[in-house]
Amino acid sequence: MKNFKTRNFGKFRLADDEALDIAGMGDINLRTFAGIIWTLKDVRYIPRLKRMLISMGMLDVQGYRVTRDGQWKVVKGNLVVARDWKKGTLYMVELPAEEVNSFSDDVGHSSTLWHQRLGHMSEKGMKILVSKGKIPKLKEVEVGFCEPCVFGK
Repeated sequence: MKNFKTRNFGKFRLADDEALDIAGMGDINLRTFAGIIWTLKDVRYIPRLKRMLISMGMLDVQGYRVTRDGQWKVVKGNLVVARDWKKGTLYMVELPAEEVNSFSDDVGHSSTLWHQRLGHMSEKGMKILVSKGKIPKLKEVEVGFCEPCVFGK
């Protein structure tokens, strides 16, 4: 999780009315079906919650459009950011556990951060800089979905 803030952010109520503490908030990156890195902002950290839930209201606030017609789709502009099928009465998205960010002090080694620092440079350009040793400690270049780049085109 990036930009993580800890404090008491209140309670999250389950369907059975059990209240769970919201212990923190931050941004999280997920890799989608298409290999896109999808950044969810202001994600609540609820230690006792066993599943990751995505708030349709928060997606709406952040400018995403969600369609649910047997297939769950999250769209920003003309780009399908995430999708999956309806399973029973729930719309779910399957993501490998290793794709969810862990808490990281590795911020200086992030491709996305360097992409932003370099004025939204292309992956190709960044790979050239890495091969010449111009970006210290960056081992791999993988930028993924970048909202400003999409809207700038």
